[in-house]
Amino acid sequence: MVVAAAVFGAVVFRAWVPPRLPPDDAAHYADGEDAILRGTLASDPDFDGQKHRFVLRVRSVQKEGMRDPLPASGLVRVGVADAWFPAGWGDSVALKGPFFRPSAASAPGGFDYRAFLQEKNIHSQMSVFPGGWRRVRRASAASPRRWVGALRDRFFSAYGRRLSPHGAALMSGLVLGKKPASYPAVEDDFRRSGTYHLLVASGSNVGFVIGLWFFVARWLLFLPRRAIWGSAVGWAFLYAGLAGMDPPVVRAALMVSLGIAGYLLAREDRVEQAVGFSMGVFLLLRPRALFEAGFQMSYAATLGVVLAVPATVAQYIVDDVVRAGVRAVLNFAPVNLRVPPDVYLRNENM
Repeated sequence: MVVAAAVFGAVVFRAWVPPRLPPDDAAHYADGEDAILRGTLASDPDFDGQKHRFVLRVRSVQKEGMRDPLPASGLVRVGVADAWFPAGWGDSVALKGPFFRPSAASAPGGFDYRAFLQEKNIHSQMSVFPGGWRRVRRASAASPRRWVGALRDRFFSAYGRRLSPHGAALMSGLVLGKKPASYPAVEDDFRRSGTYHLLVASGSNVGFVIGLWFFVARWLLFLPRRAIWGSAVGWAFLYAGLAGMDPPVVRAALMVSLGIAGYLLAREDRVEQAVGFSMGVFLLLRPRALFEAGFQMSYAATLGVVLAVPATVAQYIVDDVVRAGVRAVLNFAPVNLRVPPDVYLRNENM
């Protein structure tokens, strides 16, 4: 407990202290005028119907009047207003356009976009107009992130070829968590119905992937059970990469990894230990995620499922979900539940 408290305190301290702008950060040159930035893509581009948006890791900056580019560092939020932008994570590019600092909140209590980006260690932005970009070099062919990005693009391309534009946008959201930005009506319908979470990749998607792999490996490839579970970790993190490494998906992949490790080592761990382990790893890698809504809601919902149903009301909850049509129940409450013969019940000892 002491070690856990110390780690948590260190993470909170790192996340709470505002990041200092390094002296060589490109943001020092972000005065609203045109600039040329050279660097590598630190994220996969996301097209919202108007711009390809991504994060650039800067290597050099060149302003008007400069004979040679100056070495620089830092992350820049970029929007390329071009219908075609064939670059992906790790590719080296040269960009030209207005280079500026993010705007702060226009009114007290309003959304502060500058603070939002600063939490991600981004201190500047660039808008690139059509023709204002050039891909200098592709990412290394040995980069796993490049493979994952290419596979993600293949999924989107397949949806576009096989489905209507509306259906392709919907499937991209349901399967890989890409919001259908080009169809705001779809987002609005899901938001109004209270099912907007279906358009976000979540832990349940990781469960579906593991279940599909188990079926294929067990009943089609006839692999031994231990080999199936050992390789399932790779499938979990592959899907997490395809889904953009969002907090809910990473949380589920880390929990799956710990659970599989316990199974392979013949150790029975409590569910909240897996939740705490995944939270600790995630915060050590991204301490400022502690203040992100996605991280908070993901772990709050998971802990609510695991811990928030006391034994005194567990039977009433089960009766309600069975009447609603649920035919399988995973019980963590320390009580013997009664279910109909056609309902599968599995008890986990916590």
